[in-house]
Amino acid sequence: MSSRILRTTPAHMADAVGMVSWIVEKLNADHGAMLRASINVGTEPSTIAVAGGWEDLDQYQNARFSMAADAEIQSAFRLSENLFDNARTEDHLMKIHVPAGETVKPVTVVNTATMMLTRVAEAVAFGVEVSTTTTKISGVQSGFATALTGPRADVLWWNTVDSLADAAEVGDKLEADPGYLDLFARSDGLYQESSLEQSLWVAVE
Repeated sequence: MSSRILRTTPAHMADAVGMVSWIVEKLNADHGAMLRASINVGTEPSTIAVAGGWEDLDQYQNARFSMAADAEIQSAFRLSENLFDNARTEDHLMKIHVPAGETVKPVTVVNTATMMLTRVAEAVAFGVEVSTTTTKISGVQSGFATALTGPRADVLWWNTVDSLADAAEVGDKLEADPGYLDLFARSDGLYQESSLEQSLWVAVE
């Protein structure tokens, strides 16, 4: 799984969304990508994420080569340079341990945490258990992935729902369940204290 985080300003947001939407549509149509763009809600509202899954790293690399040879795509990248704070652009590659299901819905809920490096194997196994448990409790498939690039101790869980209201409903259901709350107690020592963060992303149509 890959993701690119793009940061713009409120004044450039509409143009940035339009440009990213066009680029994503072309990449998917012409270069075998399976990407989608989403806008952050609440945390960094001038942030756009472009994320998608790949069969393997070879498919990802081949798509990158194909994009680099596409003059129209490269021209669009150059035209968009003034829309984004390029110094704050982030690229991430993640290994999916548990997929979040085949049906992708408009709102993505992402929870991130940082593993203790001395207990990586235990933390990854526990991350899979968290995904399985939250899926069972909420009825919404939860994915789990670990970082391949960047800070290697980073992990994330994610699921997709139809609306922000549905995201809140899933959160309420989890927080009311003793089995879910027990996960926090059992995670002690596996993840860095206070590293758990949640973000919400709404897909660009």
